[in-house]
Amino acid sequence: MGKKQPSRRLFTAESPADAWREIIGPWFAHNDRAWMRNTATVVLVPDRAFAAYLHGKLVAEKRNLLGIRILVPADVLSLLWPPPGDERAVVPREHALLVLAALAEAQEARAAGDGDSLAFASAEDLYAAYEILVTAGWEQIEELLPQAAAVRLRSMEETLERLGFVTPARAVRRLLEGRNGKPIGSLLIIGFDASHWHDYPILRAAVSAAEETTVCLYAPRYHSQRLDQLWVGTWEELLGPAEPVAADPGPLQPLAAAFSGVEGRPVEGCDRVGFLVAGTLRAEAEAVVLQVARLLAQDPQGRIGVLVPGYGALAREIALGLRAAGICFNDMVGRNEAAADEELRWNAWLALQQEPRIRQLLDAVDAGLTALDPDRELRLRRQMEEILQRIPGDGLPLVAAAAERPPPLCEWKELKDFLYSIRLLPAEATLAQFAACARDSLRAAGLENRGVGLEESAAILHEQIRGTISRRTFLGWLAAGRSAGRWARPPENVVPYARVHLIPYARAVWQEWTHLVCTGLTQDLWPAVGPPRPYLPENLLAELNQRSMGTGSYGEGHFILRAGRSYLVGTHDQQVLARRQFATLLEGCRRSVHLTCSRADEQDPSRRRVPGDIMSSLYYCCTSRALTEEELDRLQSGTEAFLKGGVRLNVPAEDEAGPSVPPPRQTALAFRRRRDPSRPFDEYSFCLKSPPPRPIRLHCKEWEEALQHPPLVWMRRVLGVGRALPDLDREHWTVMVGSLVHQWLAGAIRRLAADHAQRPPPSLLRSAVQEEARKTITWMQEVYRNAGQHLPVPAQSVCNQARTLAGEFAQVLAGYLPEWPTAFAEWPVPENACWTAPDHRKLYLCGRVDLLLQSRPSAEEEPSYWIVDFKTGRGSQPLTPAKLPRMLRNGEGLQLILYALAVPRAAEVRISILQPGYDMEPSVSRTDALRHTEILEELVRMQEEGIFGMRSEIRSEYGYSPEYPLATLAVPAEVLESKWRLTHPALSAPQENEENAE
Repeated sequence: MGKKQPSRRLFTAESPADAWREIIGPWFAHNDRAWMRNTATVVLVPDRAFAAYLHGKLVAEKRNLLGIRILVPADVLSLLWPPPGDERAVVPREHALLVLAALAEAQEARAAGDGDSLAFASAEDLYAAYEILVTAGWEQIEELLPQAAAVRLRSMEETLERLGFVTPARAVRRLLEGRNGKPIGSLLIIGFDASHWHDYPILRAAVSAAEETTVCLYAPRYHSQRLDQLWVGTWEELLGPAEPVAADPGPLQPLAAAFSGVEGRPVEGCDRVGFLVAGTLRAEAEAVVLQVARLLAQDPQGRIGVLVPGYGALAREIALGLRAAGICFNDMVGRNEAAADEELRWNAWLALQQEPRIRQLLDAVDAGLTALDPDRELRLRRQMEEILQRIPGDGLPLVAAAAERPPPLCEWKELKDFLYSIRLLPAEATLAQFAACARDSLRAAGLENRGVGLEESAAILHEQIRGTISRRTFLGWLAAGRSAGRWARPPENVVPYARVHLIPYARAVWQEWTHLVCTGLTQDLWPAVGPPRPYLPENLLAELNQRSMGTGSYGEGHFILRAGRSYLVGTHDQQVLARRQFATLLEGCRRSVHLTCSRADEQDPSRRRVPGDIMSSLYYCCTSRALTEEELDRLQSGTEAFLKGGVRLNVPAEDEAGPSVPPPRQTALAFRRRRDPSRPFDEYSFCLKSPPPRPIRLHCKEWEEALQHPPLVWMRRVLGVGRALPDLDREHWTVMVGSLVHQWLAGAIRRLAADHAQRPPPSLLRSAVQEEARKTITWMQEVYRNAGQHLPVPAQSVCNQARTLAGEFAQVLAGYLPEWPTAFAEWPVPENACWTAPDHRKLYLCGRVDLLLQSRPSAEEEPSYWIVDFKTGRGSQPLTPAKLPRMLRNGEGLQLILYALAVPRAAEVRISILQPGYDMEPSVSRTDALRHTEILEELVRMQEEGIFGMRSEIRSEYGYSPEYPLATLAVPAEVLESKWRLTHPALSAPQENEENAE
């Protein structure tokens, strides 16, 4: 008896409804006894969303699913592998990346001992290109990739072969070459189009393993005619001529034809299309929710698709809005959930090991990776700050070396002991050594379960990876295999049989819809351009595709890809296919389509987004008018009226806050209060409702920040949250110059004053400063040497700049020391220092003055003092009596004025700023400051009542923007100015007469 030939049929359908009526439904009816067969009955679909759609459709029609497996392409390889005679296992992705990265590190010369190799990151790009090329049939990678990359890939394959592994791409090619040991009885392939060329090889492997195959494709469309004909033609070469399915055109088919450019303006279908243009993303989400509610009211039995570009703010806002409105929906987008406690500690451990720096250490402490009591944590943070002021680096090995040999007057033993208790991985080691160290470190961090099986996995690979690898490569392998995914769908939003479905565009194409709400149709949002693919430039993809094409067995016009090849979809192809998918959605929709977009750019409010090509084209098809700015304004006005006419969520009728107001209403109330320019700041804007038990004592320097960025000081002093230590990459280098200048001047003056009865000789000051600089630089070099590093060139530049500035300052000071012979460096403000207001309330003062000079006192009167503040930058303006009121209101120079108030028993106190390019002549005095007691009284009120408020913009477009420790919503600048004037009238903008005086 001859061997039975497999039955194979190919169909093309115009719409999902046609495919279901003629192909899919009858196929399931024919296989209703699949559970009785010995072979598998399989349905192959492109994604889980289509699988859920099929399940819902079959359940609604009471079809039998017993024995039928609905799979996606990722499931097919595990079903078919291994073929007879092949015992290799498909390699996990992280193992292949580790082998590839280890080979790269062995071939390339990297900085020895830094542990900072980027081989694992580059291995991901190279491996992705390898998978694409080999799966598509381009196995001769030496001809397509750089020689070094191709050599590494061949070595990777040989290494994996010796370990008993095969890559997924090679496994697919192997399945296409021979017979499969796990044949499929009946196979149905549906939902795939020309955008799924990357799945074609595994689909073909499934066809070769099936006894009966039914494939239903979408008929070619105008938008992507070349790609569709190539897709269908290649399947026809494999399965035979495609049989067209009888079509039942939907009501929007003429509109889809016009959108595709095949016909003129349609005569019907335009009344089924609506356009909503919102000013903001939130307003767009509200309009979408309201539109869905109306569609449900008009058509309770309809199936509504809310299409979004993908995961993002818009999808999240729509999901929250649907849930708040009580609309049951099926969320096929999901969200990035907050990590669980263990996942937070795991991520903190990875970050600390990968980049052992102070910032990562503090994040690990905050995540609970190390147990510290609050007092000890505070002491350690202070010691870290001291070290950052003395060395231009924050790597933990460097900090530990500094703590091991601290300079005079510094005590860092507690920090040294703490750093040595942290188990850091070495910069480089063998895989087995890394696994052992990681196991011990994870156990010490309370993450034992993350290390389960680690040494066993390492032992398997260690047979072929015998050399050393970098720390970053090991951690990349560890994270790839043991990090839990945080992508999830909230259980309350997973309702597969709901009428409303929140779904990305690409996953909605082959489903039947009654109504569609297409959102996010702004330029560059959808269709979006994918990220660039290293090693696969567009010209290479075009060349390979051209070499793959040929003419099929049905003659001229039958375009196919040659056997064993797959099409490589480029960036332009993605745009074409996205437009084609949208036309398909129009054809498959039975009732109405609503298109939405927003005009505001959430990342840059000063810019306005424009609608994308799809929305503009469809608007022209429906109205014969271009979507100009005037049209957008008109549509936005209509959308605002649409929102006002809809049912809105209830909000508190009275603008009263209290414990009885539910949390959601509290949020709405807080939002309105913060933006009400007619009200002063209240408890929703960094103010206490009632005075604190004890006054909020601030350092003199903090008062400047309290007037410039009040929320930062309020959060730090009231809530106990503040910004982390400065980031080396952003601020540390500039701060370091000023820190060194202060240290050297203070050290030199302190040493000379101690040797000469508090009267440093002017002639010795400059040489003493240079000696302090020499000792500090020598200590730095020793610290770097003990840490196995060299003092970097930027650090040497910082030291040279600081030494030059310190020498200049010393020369200026030496000219004034004869008249002001007594000097106190780093003079601490007396413990109980305060300023008493006219109403007898006290402003408490504390801090440390850079330099306090004392004149030669006479026998009859108190001595005079001169406060000198060192500023190494050029941004500070000199203090003058005319500018003093305005500067104090803005928090400029306030620190020095408060220092002057703290000096006891003085005939007069002068104040000066010593900075490059300016003389040190006295600018203002304490007498000048006491003329503006209303400003000082307002500081007393802030201290006593805890009423701060908000002043500057959170993110300034041009100026300095501090880092807020808590998420804070921005408020318009004009609103802040009005509320500040009502809350702190004495600290508001200067009056006109003051400006004229300046």
